[in-house]
Amino acid sequence: MRARYKRLLLKQNPGCIFCAGAQPATTVDHVPNKGMFPDSHRPKGLEVPACSECNRRSRVFEDIASFICSVRFTVNDRVNKHFERKMRAIMNNQPHLMDELMPTFRQKRQAARFVDEKGEACGAFDLRGPNIGRAMLHYGAKLGMALHWHTTGNSLSDRGKVAVLWFSNSNALVGDVPQQLMELLPDPRTLSQGKFNVRDQFEYGSGKTIDGDSCGHWVTFGEAIMYQIFTGEQINTDMLPPHQVLRPGFITENW
Repeated sequence: MRARYKRLLLKQNPGCIFCAGAQPATTVDHVPNKGMFPDSHRPKGLEVPACSECNRRSRVFEDIASFICSVRFTVNDRVNKHFERKMRAIMNNQPHLMDELMPTFRQKRQAARFVDEKGEACGAFDLRGPNIGRAMLHYGAKLGMALHWHTTGNSLSDRGKVAVLWFSNSNALVGDVPQQLMELLPDPRTLSQGKFNVRDQFEYGSGKTIDGDSCGHWVTFGEAIMYQIFTGEQINTDMLPPHQVLRPGFITENW
């Protein structure tokens, strides 16, 4: 990133968007993080002003989400190496997660019904564990706050809410992913730079209400994970479990 662009972004946006300006923005954060992409090859776009603490502490759940999102049905050397690097990082830095990811016999049997592009039976991970679920929810909340800022031009206040739903490729394979939000926001976007884009790895759609207060977003990471996220100052979240609704500042409070 060019130093001039970074200085301008931070000058125009002095407060961190992830903690509602409680701390000054001293860094430019990439959302999604570079680790989501093979060889960290990420086009520019969706950079946001953040404090160093929110940027640093979010790396723990970003590493977990990057591993989960590295799973693909597509098979090639670049994809395989990316997956292997992410798995090694988890095994080295957070080995306790490997037990949590161990699939049940039923999950293995269900996964074996599907095949990758080479015709080989798929494997499985168990994503229901508390650490995985918490990391994926928090990653989605960070995505939501960044997309809200890019969509509205404003960060959420400390009264704002981020409601997060996430779905794995196993949900998609059995048709268990709601389609209404994608139908309402049918214009998919991605990151691109010149002729290079990452549409096969990352797509999103965002839209805001007429008053500009609330937004809806969907995000997909290849064939791995889909998010549906709702952000705003006064959104109604009564239908969701409390743990799926987060507020600005959660990163430094919980990580």
